[in-house]
Amino acid sequence: MNRRDVSLDALRGLALLGMALSGLVPNAILPAWMYHAQLPPPTHALNIENYGITWVDIVFPAFLVAMGAAIPLSLQSKIPAEDDEKWLSKWLALIGGILWRGLLIMGLALAVETLKGSRKPEDPAWQAGALIMFFAMALAMVRFPKAVPKPVEWFARTLGLAVTAYGMLSAGIDPKKFDVILMVLGNVSITGSLIWLVTRNHPQGRLAAIVAVTALFLAYKLPGGIAKVIFDFDWGFGKGMYHKYLIMVLAGTFLGEPLPALKRSRDRVAVGLGALQAALGAVGATVGFFLREIHLTFFLMLLLGMNALWTVRTDALQTRAQRWGWTLLWLGFLLEPIEGGIRKDWTSVSYLVGVPGIACLIYAGLEGWNLTGRQIGRLAVSRPTLDETGGRVRGIGDDEENRPGFLALVGQNPLLGYIAITNLAFPAVRLSGLEQWVKDQPWLPWERAGYALGVTLAIGAVCALASKARVFCRA
Repeated sequence: MNRRDVSLDALRGLALLGMALSGLVPNAILPAWMYHAQLPPPTHALNIENYGITWVDIVFPAFLVAMGAAIPLSLQSKIPAEDDEKWLSKWLALIGGILWRGLLIMGLALAVETLKGSRKPEDPAWQAGALIMFFAMALAMVRFPKAVPKPVEWFARTLGLAVTAYGMLSAGIDPKKFDVILMVLGNVSITGSLIWLVTRNHPQGRLAAIVAVTALFLAYKLPGGIAKVIFDFDWGFGKGMYHKYLIMVLAGTFLGEPLPALKRSRDRVAVGLGALQAALGAVGATVGFFLREIHLTFFLMLLLGMNALWTVRTDALQTRAQRWGWTLLWLGFLLEPIEGGIRKDWTSVSYLVGVPGIACLIYAGLEGWNLTGRQIGRLAVSRPTLDETGGRVRGIGDDEENRPGFLALVGQNPLLGYIAITNLAFPAVRLSGLEQWVKDQPWLPWERAGYALGVTLAIGAVCALASKARVFCRA
């Protein structure tokens, strides 16, 4: 099996573009589903009594599910064999790499918050500095193509780190101020990876971990108990509460684990129909949660899910993705009444359980559509396919038709995309005068949203071009 899952990259790319669009769309009076459900227009003030979710609320869970799926894909080949003479040293290197990667993401969280362009939007000098810091942070994480000599790569990374450190020292570092999204990702990347290593041969142990985190989350809001001690624990660069998102990450790990046998269905029509039903389920569940039509939507999702699982029953990969997707979604509906309803802020248990199910269904939709050859935006085939005799054939990148497309290329460079949102898009439009020009136009709210979409696609183009050139930003 090819270690690169392009549909997983496409899911990550879709989430990254969704994050960019949700951050760039103006605070105009657009429909409520264009914003977080608990931050409705026109005031965008937090209202925890406003239950429901929108498409914006699915973005972060999609990132977490994609991270979880990437854990076994990236770690499986690094696990030493039991008879390996360097067994202990390889294990120490593997665990050290997990810790180091998480710490680097935490460091990036601190750097992004310290250097981002939105800190001083009206200061041209700050905007210019933020733009320089984009290139510095990109160099600090750069991985060049193999053809580039390693000394060149190390020089670029050292230069990037030095300039980033100088910028942070000049701006003033406050250890208590960091980008929360990146800090959460850094924390759960460590704990999620370690839990997967321990339970990689015992999936029931990972299920028990999901149940344990869910129980801690529910118990935390009750007086007393160990849940408050665990979730309130603060080590400066994270809190125990961040690990409620392990529910999403650990669910995602099941998507990335290799199947015992890669049995892909030859019935492309059935796989395509099953993938279409998964996509419809993701959209339908989101709309149902948003409109608060819980009972009717659950009944429809139950019927649609059972039919979809029957449709893809001969395809191992689709079956696994959709089993997790529908099961988590159904549980999300059953848990929905707790605390008044589903919501992202403040997080409800139905959000933590149900929304990763929606992300799994989106993944199933992308993967199935790719397999059937309906390559929207050239997402590309995500797994080796079957030839007419049932044997495994070409993998990704072996010919023109199997190249990753736009969404997948964006998803292969998520850290570059993230700093492009904070340190490229905002400074570029301000320094160029584009932002002021747009403000001066008598545009309707939807026209301004179209402008935000254009900037979002430009961010995606930066990531896609870098990925196509085999230049990646890695922690």
